[in-house]
Amino acid sequence: MRILLFFSIQLTFFISSVAQEPAIELSDEKAVEIFEVIKQEYDQYDSHKFNFDILVQSPDYDDSSFKAELIQSGDKFSLDMDDRMIISDEETVWVYFKERNELQINDADFDEDSGVITPSDLFSLHTSGNYIFMLSNSYMKGTHTVSEIECKPISSDSEFFKIRIVIDETLKQPLEAIIFSKDGSRMTMKMKDHLKGFKCTDDTFSFDESAFEGILVEDLRF
Repeated sequence: MRILLFFSIQLTFFISSVAQEPAIELSDEKAVEIFEVIKQEYDQYDSHKFNFDILVQSPDYDDSSFKAELIQSGDKFSLDMDDRMIISDEETVWVYFKERNELQINDADFDEDSGVITPSDLFSLHTSGNYIFMLSNSYMKGTHTVSEIECKPISSDSEFFKIRIVIDETLKQPLEAIIFSKDGSRMTMKMKDHLKGFKCTDDTFSFDESAFEGILVEDLRF
């Protein structure tokens, strides 16, 4: 599955910086307003740290799950998972495979049409112009207002037929995203923790090869 490959191989982004008006016009106005509020909250901070759980379910394979930590500042990021780390300083991407003690180095040439999602993408999903949004449910969870928004891809070439995003309107942040693929599989991304304004340095977004004795390095940069 392409979505699973995102966590296994590389971190890319598909969010465009300019919204396409036809998609917004077809969407539920209330759903778009909710996205606008959480994006305004997100944009107040230069850096973020996310801890989240991933559950991948498929009709052909056993369920799999793992935990991940993402630190992001602009297009710089550090993604730490059970079996690997993926780090980028905007120019270079380092992919470190922990068990094999192997490192792959690539140019940071991200494809905006790759069709994958990170936690930070959820805050600006409505600006991509790639989806129609509908508020499907809203309820109280304790003292918090929680809303569920269905996101349907406009393109028939999309590998998934919808994304369901659960948003805590009181905290102004997503709680969960479920991606429903056309092959019957689904991926659930559940936010465990979100630290806004997380303090990071240039070292956060670089990989120190000298810290790993005997590391095998494959440099694929052009």
